[in-house]
Amino acid sequence: MVSSGSHFDSSSPQNGYEDLGDESDDSPLLGREPSPDEPPKDVNVGAINPYALVEAMIGHKLDRHALSTSRIISDVLQTNYEEPFDLTHNSVLFAGLKLNEQERQAEQLSEDEIQILEERDLVTPDLSRLMTLNDLEKIGLKEVGDTRIRMALSGRTVGNKNTETINDLVLSFHHNKEEREWTPPNSSWRDTNEAFFRGIPRRLMMDGSPFAFSHNLREQAASNCWLIAAIFSVFWANPAMINRSTRMFPSPMERSRRALSVKFHDKGGRNNAETATIEVDYYVPAWPALYEKAFVKWITKSKDCNRADLTQAHNGDPVKAMSQINGRETRYYFTGHHSAAELAGLVRACSVNKRTISPMAAWTHATGDVFRGSDLDDDQYIIVRNPWGVTEPRGLTSYLGLLDRVEPEYWPPAALLDRDGVLSIKVQAFKKYFACIGVAK
Repeated sequence: MVSSGSHFDSSSPQNGYEDLGDESDDSPLLGREPSPDEPPKDVNVGAINPYALVEAMIGHKLDRHALSTSRIISDVLQTNYEEPFDLTHNSVLFAGLKLNEQERQAEQLSEDEIQILEERDLVTPDLSRLMTLNDLEKIGLKEVGDTRIRMALSGRTVGNKNTETINDLVLSFHHNKEEREWTPPNSSWRDTNEAFFRGIPRRLMMDGSPFAFSHNLREQAASNCWLIAAIFSVFWANPAMINRSTRMFPSPMERSRRALSVKFHDKGGRNNAETATIEVDYYVPAWPALYEKAFVKWITKSKDCNRADLTQAHNGDPVKAMSQINGRETRYYFTGHHSAAELAGLVRACSVNKRTISPMAAWTHATGDVFRGSDLDDDQYIIVRNPWGVTEPRGLTSYLGLLDRVEPEYWPPAALLDRDGVLSIKVQAFKKYFACIGVAK
């Protein structure tokens, strides 16, 4: 899932402004936006950042630009690197979700469907007495004849509905722990001043840019990429909509408490509450994390200003979340209902000087051949940002129609961003890879 940025043409503006795609496309009249589609009843977008998840599991930082990191992720998640991103494989990145194969979209698992594996369930079985392929069925490998072999391994693997650690870290179903406040596995709540400020010179913090935390808007080991995308999209389109009035050190009037106030708007459905202004306490002036915290406090109606159970927002609708932040109305455009020309025109209509002025977000299909690329031919590009904040090392994967490096010479607003996770996608590729794009305006 990604939050979309802006649009640019690889040719000159004078030559390419009206060239939005294939001439056979049924484009809207020039100057008009395409008609929005009927809003979906429920959207379940939510994939865990695999880099942050593996770091949390092994207790060690990964070099996110190294090719070798993909092997570490594969080993820890017990799967081939490309498989976790496709819900067909019941990936642990989609914990709490299942695939609706007919609609190619995710649906939420019920608590009864969550299977918690014990340690003994993950023990590798004794394979010494296997004599024929039919014997594999005795250890749980069904329909062996139809299985495509990539690598021979054995044992129960982590998936989208098992293991207690993943359940406690990501899902809201805290089995037999409802009476206790949520704490991430193998973790404890610590004083932020001790964990963050120790060893940092005071002068360095005083002289730092007020935007020091603005670009560190990355999803961590949670499945709330939809919320991260929404927050960043609203900030990118109109920074004035985001309350960033935080201070590195308290003023004389704030010796006892520092709090950030955030207003959220009632838009109905799940992950929602009545319109209200929420206060959250802080010690580190990192407004992105404070917005996460405030949003969870709002939807759960929690009275705790210090801690928030982030698992309560493990999947949701990024387009609705944008409107909950800025108070505007949502518009959904499913890519299967619109031509590439219409999608390019929509993004252009919401942009000024190659930058969106109305927040936009999009999510991919849950499965399909889109994860293996396609043959594409188009010169219009849409800029998107992955809320994981990671650009894969070159050579690791390849998708036709996608540029994994966006430089300011081609898209000037790139100079304002930490460019990790910022991608440029051809319009025809965007239509194929993404299921829906929405705007809050």
